[in-house]
Amino acid sequence: MKIEFTKTHGAGNDFIIIYNNQHHKVLSSPNFIQQICDRKIGVGADGLILLSDTDQYDYRMDYYNNDGTWETMCANGARCAALYMHQYQNKSNKLKFLAGDGEHNAEI
Repeated sequence: MKIEFTKTHGAGNDFIIIYNNQHHKVLSSPNFIQQICDRKIGVGADGLILLSDTDQYDYRMDYYNNDGTWETMCANGARCAALYMHQYQNKSNKLKFLAGDGEHNAEI
C-alpha cells in the first residue's frame, strides 16, 4: 500500500500527518505507528496525526504518540493539522474540527 504523508513541526515537536479516509485500521495500529515514527528505520517523529473527513466538522484529528498510544488531543499537533488542512485540502482559515476530547476551533 502506498501512503502519502507530510512531515511537519510545531513548537519543538515534529509530526507525520496522513490524510486518509480508508485505511485507519492499518494506519492506527501500534506496530505501524512505532515503525513510521522511529527515527532510525522510519520517517521519524514525535507523533502521528491521522486526518479524515467527518460530518459537521472540517475534519477529524486522531493523534498517536510515537509509541503507538492514542491521545485525545495534542495542541502542537492540532496547529500543524489546521495549517495542513488549510494549505493542502483547501479549507478556510477558520476551522472547526473534532478530536478525541471533543470539538475545537482553529484560525490561521
